[in-house]
Amino acid sequence: MSAMESLSVMYSTLFEDMADPRVRRWPLMGGPGPILAILGGYLLFVLWLGPLWMQHRKAKSLRLQIAVYNIFQVWSNYVITVGVLNAGWLTHYTLGCQPVDYSDDPLAVRMAELCWWTMVIKLMELLETVFFILRKKPEQASFLHLYHHVSTLLFSWIAVKYVPGGMPTLYVLLNCGVHVIMYLYYFLTGLSSSIRTFLNPWKKYLTILQMVQFCVMVGHSAQALAPSCPLHPALPLSFIPNVLLVFHLFRQFYSSAYGDPRRRKSERRE
Repeated sequence: MSAMESLSVMYSTLFEDMADPRVRRWPLMGGPGPILAILGGYLLFVLWLGPLWMQHRKAKSLRLQIAVYNIFQVWSNYVITVGVLNAGWLTHYTLGCQPVDYSDDPLAVRMAELCWWTMVIKLMELLETVFFILRKKPEQASFLHLYHHVSTLLFSWIAVKYVPGGMPTLYVLLNCGVHVIMYLYYFLTGLSSSIRTFLNPWKKYLTILQMVQFCVMVGHSAQALAPSCPLHPALPLSFIPNVLLVFHLFRQFYSSAYGDPRRRKSERRE
């Protein structure tokens, strides 16, 4: 067998045989090409083309667009949160090693559809970085911001492709629930400076809430490493290190943004 034939067999095994056949014909789910192309174009724009294009242009306000975006995120994350609860977590799901139901049962298909819509929302979240570039605030497109958005979209795609149900849907539930609160905060603080001043002391608790979410994700995912769990260990073995890295980056951000002011000043002098 030639090298090309081996690669073809490997591709077919990985992206067809091992994948959930129910999602094969869904948009963006045939193979990794489209999602990788989107992420490549995203990074190309936010790291080079966008700043280059805005170099001699005035920063755009985008206040209305961002307000619409934030309220859409509140609504869509709320709908998915309620949907995931009704499709499994309020009926027959448990916090243990919940296997994926690959059948055509209506609730199982509904859960898979909700996982796909979650991926679509993560795709839309790439607009946030575009907003930073158009508003000429490239410093907000930090490594944490870029890595978090890219890795979240990639793992969302992987989840839909291979495990659109069962254990991974707890992370959909947690993440969408947290994002309802987060985007509601962003929407309200964007309405006026007085509201922003009033709510600003609560901003650090959004970061804490996200870090708590990551801890729950790691603890819950670790169950999948048990021999008795039917979930393939490749998923937790790749997912857990990613979440730990994101947790570390969020902790660093929290320390620099909300830590002891004297300590922050000392660190800046160093």
